[in-house]
Amino acid sequence: MVLATASTEESKTFFFNNVTSFGYIGKVENMLGSSHTSAEDLDLSHLDRQLMKYFHTNFHLPTILSSFMLRKHKNKRAGSKEQLRIVNTSSLAAIEPFPTWSGYCCAKASMDMFLKVLAVENSKTSTFKCLNYAPGPMATKLHSEMLSHENLSEDVRKLHNQMIKEGNMVKPMDSAAKCIQLLLDDNYESGQHIDYFDY
Repeated sequence: MVLATASTEESKTFFFNNVTSFGYIGKVENMLGSSHTSAEDLDLSHLDRQLMKYFHTNFHLPTILSSFMLRKHKNKRAGSKEQLRIVNTSSLAAIEPFPTWSGYCCAKASMDMFLKVLAVENSKTSTFKCLNYAPGPMATKLHSEMLSHENLSEDVRKLHNQMIKEGNMVKPMDSAAKCIQLLLDDNYESGQHIDYFDY
């Protein structure tokens, strides 16, 4: 099923049929897929498929999945010490604005805040924590596609090309290892935003 185009009911069915254990959920990916739209260029034409699909994939569905997993965790038998950790793949764009990334910045900031609210609402649930982890700029196929987009801000393009030239891009496996270490150390505050370069 393509989650980006799935209805709410289809999404719920997918979660109930596929998310069956807490030991391993598998992987639900959200694409970068930045709309590359300037904030001042938004108009009624953006209420159609592109923008709505983007937020459906990058905000609506992750919030449904997070809520579903938390409810399932709370409904487990009394006395269970099983832990639940929800990790949002965040970004520097969640806390800093980037030109032509209006949709991306808004979606990332929204997910960060959703997990912060989830953390506050469940501050007394000792077996639950959530984390907003920004993995850093990574040299991936998706990143290359982003840099080649014709509507991308030249300032953003120059910034990223400079990081590539200077060898400052983060290796995906290094970022993944740091995220896992964060979870194992378990010293972060629930709902906290932590960047790859912060830890």
